Order: sequence, then C-alpha cells, then structure tokens
Amino acid sequence: ALAMSARLREALGRTDEAVGALETWAKNATLPADRSARLLRAAECELRHEGREASAEAHLREALAADTSEIRAWIALGELLVASGRLEGAIECTDRAATHANEDQDLAALALLQGRAYEQRGERLEAAESFGMAAQADPHCVQAALTQARLLRGAGEWGGAARALEAFLEGHDAPDDPSLADVHEQLGRLLAGPLEDVNAATLAYRRAIDLDPTRLPSRSALAELLSHRPGDREEAIEQLRLLLDANPTDAACLRVAIRIARANAEGAGIETGIAVLRSLGLASIHESEEPHGPPPPPTPILHDTRFEQLRCIAQEASEGIAKALEASGAPASRTSEGPEAAFRDAMLRAEGRLTAPSLVPLTTREIAEILSLVVRLTVEPESVHGDGHQVNALTEALRRRERRRLRRWVGDTPTHELCDVDFEQWRTEVRALAAATAIGEAGLDLRTALIALLREEDAALDSRLRDSADLAPLVATSPIARSLLRRIVTEWVDRI
Repeated sequence: ALAMSARLREALGRTDEAVGALETWAKNATLPADRSARLLRAAECELRHEGREASAEAHLREALAADTSEIRAWIALGELLVASGRLEGAIECTDRAATHANEDQDLAALALLQGRAYEQRGERLEAAESFGMAAQADPHCVQAALTQARLLRGAGEWGGAARALEAFLEGHDAPDDPSLADVHEQLGRLLAGPLEDVNAATLAYRRAIDLDPTRLPSRSALAELLSHRPGDREEAIEQLRLLLDANPTDAACLRVAIRIARANAEGAGIETGIAVLRSLGLASIHESEEPHGPPPPPTPILHDTRFEQLRCIAQEASEGIAKALEASGAPASRTSEGPEAAFRDAMLRAEGRLTAPSLVPLTTREIAEILSLVVRLTVEPESVHGDGHQVNALTEALRRRERRRLRRWVGDTPTHELCDVDFEQWRTEVRALAAATAIGEAGLDLRTALIALLREEDAALDSRLRDSADLAPLVATSPIARSLLRRIVTEWVDRI
C-alpha cells in the first residue's frame, strides 16, 4: 500500500506527499538496502524541483548511512556538493564512493565529478588525472578525454595531452564512431601547433574529416597545412572549395587561397583574391596596397542542374512569355545616378538576357507559376490546369515548334522535379549570376556591387559602407550578396 501510495503521488506531481510516503515506507523497511533505496528515491523526487536541495541532501546522507554500497546515492550527493561549491567535500565524497563502485560506468561518473571539483579549485593536473581515470573507466566518454587534454595543454603539458588523446583513441572499441572526430581534431591541433609534427597532424585532420565530413574546422586546419606543401596543394584547394562554399566571407580561407595563387605564380588569381578581401573590408594595410583587379567574367550557367534547366527554359521561351504577358520586355529606366544605380541597371539587363526580360519585374511567385506552366505545356499540355487566361495565352504563344525546342531543355527530367524547385533560391542564384555579369559590364568593383545589393534589403544602411567598413557580417546574412560572393569566389578558386 505504501509503495502504491508513493508511486501515485509521484505520478500526480505531489512532491511533499510523495516524499512523506517514501519516508514512511523507508521506516517500515526490514532490510538496510531497501531503506536506502527508498530514501534515495525520496531524494530523487526532491531533486526534480528547485529549492529542495537541502532536504534532498539529508535524504541522501540517510540513504548512505543505511547502506554505504548504494552507489547512486554517492553520485547524487557528489553532484550536489559540486553544484553548491563544496569542493573539498565533493572530493572526499567521490574518494569514499569509489571503494563501493563495482561498475566501470559508476567509476567514470565519480571520476568526472572529482575532476570537475579539482578544476573548479584550480588544480589542473589533479583534475586532468581524474578526467583521465574517467576516460579509462569509460572508453566511450569522449568529453572526459577532451577535458583531460585541454587541462594538460593549459598546464603546458602538450606531449602529455597528445598521448592522452592517442591512448583514448587506441582504447576505443569502435574506431569509426563519428564522435571521435573531435578527438582527432584536437590531436591535430596539438601536433600541428606546439608539437610541430605536420605529417601526423595532417593524418589526424584527415581522419576527423573521414569520421565527420561536415567538420569545417578540421577542413580549414587541413587546408592551411597542405597549402605549404607543393605536392598537396590540389588537396588544399579541394578543401577550400568546400569551406568557401559554406562561408565565402571566411578571411582565413581566402588568404590560404591567395597563398596558393602566389605559390603557383597566378598573377590574376592573386589580384582577384586581394580584390575580394578589399571588397569585404578585410584587407590588411599591406594587402590594401597590393595590385587588385576585377573578378573575371562569370561562366554564364547556374551550378545546380535543375536551376540551370529552368533558366534555359525561361530563356528559350522568352518571346512566348512576353507575348502571353503582353509585355515589352524593356528594362526599367534608371531612376538615379551613381555607381550603384549603374550596377543595378546593368544587373536588370543581364537578368533579362539570362532568363526572360518580361519575368524580371514579376514577383517570385508569379515567375514560379509561369515557368511551371511553361514546363507542363511542353511535356503534358493535355493535363494543364490553372488560370484560364494565362493558360490560353501561353498555349497560344508557345506553338508546337517552340515546344519542341523547349523539350530539349526538359529532357528526361520528371515534370515535378522542375516545377517543385525552390523558386526563391532559384531567383537568388539567377540574380547572383546577373550581378556577377553586371560587374564587368558596368566597369565597377565588387564592393560597389555588394553594397548595392545590401541596400536592396536595407535602404538605411549607413553611407560609411562606401569606405572600408567590414561587410562580411552583412554579406553572410544576405542571400543575394552571399550568393554573388560565393559564385565569384568559387570560380576564382577553380582558376588558381
């Protein structure tokens, strides 16, 4: 009855009543182990609520007085002592508890608590030893191994930190576990830095990437190392492609790419790289004084296959779309003067040439509807549904001959794959290609283009952006500016 009463009150969240029932049940226990387990349960019930730590601690101590082998009570008490800053008591508690721990997992938990207590006391080496014991007791506790290495590194014991990580990796029973990527990365940092073992560091970073291909810090560190080795520069460039695709404003990666361009004596590549740094406001004083040039004309294609198919379909159907929309296709006239206005004007013209001029002033939703209708009329005209006027107008404009020409762009691609693309992203990529094209046509620099695109999203941007302000944070959060920079940087890296 008492067991049922306690369980029911716990389930209903009546903490005081549940704890009272558990205390009564504990008093009625005939075996010390049962009394201890019930008092531990009372403490655990209290620890689920803030402000009951003192009462929970009293129950834990009673539980241990009844049965010193109740390891869960030792661990809970140690956690309370560490959390409350009673570090000496926590260390004594975990020392005593260790004599009762029969399972490796329990030993690891106690060692982690002791390590935290020593670290909070500023005793790094003692803390490192405790975390090392936790890693030995639980070969899967990656955090223990990493913390041990961090503490040893902080104490200047670089070799010891590396050996600790190597020992943990050797003792792990699943070497392909993705969680070990962090261990390999930290080992790589030690080997590449204070231990100056570049070959071993390279292997460590490669292994980290093998285990977790999304691990950008390992790729960045590997690219930096490989850029200094003539025979490995192609691999360095491969890493840079991935890194700069993920973050085209990464100054460290941009400088690694410039270093490779210098090593390869790629004069144009060096100038483009310097121009990118200057455009973002990231160039050093020395870099600002170096020669710089505009990016080369972009390759006039979209890198995503489906996006490029849609662009070509729009371009091929341009006249028919204009007829259906009864649009002249003439670009809007410039409403202001200056470099930014010249860039916008050139960008609008380029966007029209790359797709269809009559699509340029439309919303993305309208463009999606028209291009999806063009695709369906090309592939399956008998099943087309939609706005009657629009369907009739496009059907009239896209005669059989025009549809035959469009089919070569559709190819074997299922209709839904073209109609269901992310048109918001498609338009961003189209406009980025148009922007890259406009830079050369208008004879402007990349910074002017980036500022013009940023002002599209926030017309109130401070005029100081025209000088040398750092644009990287703004570009990183602007879809169109980021896409333009990514396109330019990607093609630049490919040409190094």
